[in-house]
Amino acid sequence: MKKYLTLIIFGLYSLSFIASGQGIPDFLKNEKSPGETKDLGFKELLKLKKKHDKMQAPVVVRPYDVLTYNIFLDWENMLRDTSVVGESRYWNGEIGMKIVIDEDNFNMLDLDAGYLEIQNIVINDEEINIVQPVDNVLSIPLSSPANKGDTLDVIINYKYVGNNNLGFYLYKKGHYVGQGQAGDSVFVEERLAYLMSEPVDAKYWMPCNDWPHDKAIATIRVKVPKEYTVAANGLLTDVLEHINAKIYKWEDSTPIATYLISATASIFKEFSDWYKPEDNPEDSIEVKYYVWQKDYDDTATDGSKYNARYAVRNTLEMMKCFSNHFIPYPFVKYGIVVVQPYDMGGMEHQTLTMVNRRWLRGWNDSDFAHELAHQWLGDLITCSTWNDIWINEGGASWSEALWYIEMYGDIGYYYSLNYARQIYLWYGGIELPAIYGLELNDLFNTALTYKKSGFIYHLLKELIGEEAYYTTLRGLLNEYKYKSLNTEQFKTYFAEHNPDPIMSFDTFFQQWIYSPGHPVYEIIPTVTKINDTTYTLQITLNQTQNVENVPEVFITPLRFNIFGPADTVAQVKVFNNQRTQDFQIDLSFPPDSIYIDSFSTLCEYEPVIISSVNEDNNNSNSNFTIYPNAISNGQAINIQFNTLKDNSNIIIELYDYLGNKIENIYSGNILSGEHTISYNLNNLSVGMYCIKLNNNNNISTQKVFIKE
Repeated sequence: MKKYLTLIIFGLYSLSFIASGQGIPDFLKNEKSPGETKDLGFKELLKLKKKHDKMQAPVVVRPYDVLTYNIFLDWENMLRDTSVVGESRYWNGEIGMKIVIDEDNFNMLDLDAGYLEIQNIVINDEEINIVQPVDNVLSIPLSSPANKGDTLDVIINYKYVGNNNLGFYLYKKGHYVGQGQAGDSVFVEERLAYLMSEPVDAKYWMPCNDWPHDKAIATIRVKVPKEYTVAANGLLTDVLEHINAKIYKWEDSTPIATYLISATASIFKEFSDWYKPEDNPEDSIEVKYYVWQKDYDDTATDGSKYNARYAVRNTLEMMKCFSNHFIPYPFVKYGIVVVQPYDMGGMEHQTLTMVNRRWLRGWNDSDFAHELAHQWLGDLITCSTWNDIWINEGGASWSEALWYIEMYGDIGYYYSLNYARQIYLWYGGIELPAIYGLELNDLFNTALTYKKSGFIYHLLKELIGEEAYYTTLRGLLNEYKYKSLNTEQFKTYFAEHNPDPIMSFDTFFQQWIYSPGHPVYEIIPTVTKINDTTYTLQITLNQTQNVENVPEVFITPLRFNIFGPADTVAQVKVFNNQRTQDFQIDLSFPPDSIYIDSFSTLCEYEPVIISSVNEDNNNSNSNFTIYPNAISNGQAINIQFNTLKDNSNIIIELYDYLGNKIENIYSGNILSGEHTISYNLNNLSVGMYCIKLNNNNNISTQKVFIKE
């Protein structure tokens, strides 16, 4: 049942810890670098502030679907060669693809490819004239047109000829990385090769359809010297022994986007944990770690050394946490491979997260949680286009707060969100563009793609309630599992399964996803003392944001936290849908300050300290009456009140139960004395309404009920 205003005497921890700061984990008190996630850096984010026009990453949809990738990478000689890296990075590869055609008269197969020298092309057992990539596109003319529903079996042999780290990365043993967080000098412990493709860098190491919507089943084989280990997606199904080499075969049985395919080779120390799902304790999922021996042997827990076993100590609990909040872990294995140097913090390759070695200092628990959460939000379901990357990164960023619940209770969840809010505002907030439709080189930044997007997941939960939110999110994961989805599909699913929200999902997504910014509030209070135990607080709430492309009016539920003497607190829920809107609240104590609950909406405002209280000597409710107070549509109500002064300024207004102004009933100056104004109430829905009397800036209200 909906009410005009809900007044709650708020004794929960959420307000007490906001006021006191007690019980806050140190890592949440102290501002840490936002660069733990994939981050462009501060200068790049400042550039974003100047971009208000819709910015869209290219969306390439080709008239075919890739069903399978069969990949072979020969890294043996490259890894065995200890010479200068740039001179030894060349290697041979082969890729097999099964492709189904989506249109008739298909005669040109376009694939993404760069830094590759094509050596042989075979399609449906027919050798095709060799062509080379032009502007990172390999266009292969077919010998005869294909039609909708036809399949192509494509085999391409190629040589990798790139000479820099893009898509494919190579570092020699002893390479100087730089100064570590503990003041130590950091070097590469063993020769290292790995693939890192997000967003569109898979084309630099294999010909493919390098767009996230086209997910396929992938098998990857990598040949390396015998002392090396290869970690990759899926399950290790075979290791073929050669005289001085091995071929590792990894198979992922679930569809995967090209940017999530990865392989890493080095001389690793391997160790494992086993996750036992609560719903099937007889089953177990291996969690495999790949680290350098030195990082396995070190035992320091103060951050002075890289300690792999300490850093990943919570992985199983994280899997349990996200399995409980979402759906059971959806893949056959999970793994973590540690690399350095690495331009990123972590990367959620399907079933195998890649992380920066610096995380082994033991200070990056939330980042491990972020990457693990991607196995659900990003890998199980994947953004269809790079315009939709907020789905992936926002979901994983919000999931960090879920992990904080496990570690610190609900206080951890709220302080994690507050930190996200502060970082978003610090990086420019309202001056930044929308989180939807960023350019490719602007995709991964702290303020928008991570912090604001994560907060929006929380706002969705605020909009529909916790139970409905988790039910809907689990349903979405099941509906689109192993598929891709875009923002409109995300919105439609929530709308179809939550048909009666307090505001429409169209509005929610338009203002939070497709538009930049957030509301900026001005709070103007007026307090009237009715008697010793009754006070009326009128809040005039103004939205003052005035930035290009930012909505003039944000429609959002929000909560006021109203403080009084002796730690008295009230929380009031309202619905703000006007640029200027009045709310009247009855209190049992004199209020001294007003705050907007920072978890009810994403906004900027200045808290208000109340310095004065008006005495209501001539406009108490006893002198303001309405009769009858239960009427039918079209029936007149009588509004009776007293004025003590001539030329009193009288304003009488009608409001609905949410505090939205419907119409003016009367406005003018009148003489002193008793007055009665009759007014017909027409075309109103059944329910409770409010008549507000402003008598020389003294506010009183009475309720009136419209019956059938």
